Amino acid sequence: MKRAFVRARRPEHKQQRREEILAAARDLAVASGVRNVSLGAVAEAVGLAKSNIMRYFGTREEIYLILAADEWHQWAAAVTTRLEATSAGVAPDEAASGGVASAGVASAGVASDGGAPDDAASDEAASAGGASDEAASDDAAATVTVRLDASSDHVVAALAETLADRPLLCDILSQTATTLEHNVSIEAARTFKRTILAVIADLGSQVARATGLTVGEGTELVSVATAFAGILYPIAHPSPTLAELYAQDPVIAATCPDFLPTLTRALKALAAGLPTLRED
Repeated sequence: MKRAFVRARRPEHKQQRREEILAAARDLAVASGVRNVSLGAVAEAVGLAKSNIMRYFGTREEIYLILAADEWHQWAAAVTTRLEATSAGVAPDEAASGGVASAGVASAGVASDGGAPDDAASDEAASAGGASDEAASDDAAATVTVRLDASSDHVVAALAETLADRPLLCDILSQTATTLEHNVSIEAARTFKRTILAVIADLGSQVARATGLTVGEGTELVSVATAFAGILYPIAHPSPTLAELYAQDPVIAATCPDFLPTLTRALKALAAGLPTLRED
């Protein structure tokens, strides 16, 4: 039964009404998926008419863009917490790798007692010529690769696992470009875009600091993580019809990807490949 509508007149009452509408829209999306929630369902959940809902939000899509921005912020906070929690454990490994590499390069031209190499060692080093320089260069490149692999793995895990922990965000990501960015005001779209661009830029910088990636590469990794999560989530979480089909046909069911392992593998491949595309 709908409650009698009482117009909120004071600013605090209007804010409370907005929060009630957003909470109802969130609950409905969690229960049945964003694409299945209508403005009428939101209105019914809070006991108001649709026309009264539109006093606070222009459209259903604007409601979900606001919820999307909040989900992005929560995800960013979770990723930041993960990166901060693991940084202390990763840093010693990176430092150790760097130390071993430096010692290896130094041993080619410095005596074990720290003094200058003897004449025989000098002659041998001279005869080696460019070969030793090439080997040192290869060793340094290998060290950088190992270091990047070690650091990027925990960053990829932080991005992928925090996304997997947020089904509502993944659902929203799957609907953003196709529906939620339509039927909204320019101002609502601008606010949303500025929010997510700021989140991506901040996380991109954090990823760069935690790995051997550049800021641009870190930003690209974060962007692709969310884009791929939005594509993969509805595939990995099929509709009731497809779920029944998969139950009946194991061959077809085998093509349905697992969300977290697939996302993690794709991001690892991207993190490893981005440095190879750098221009000299």
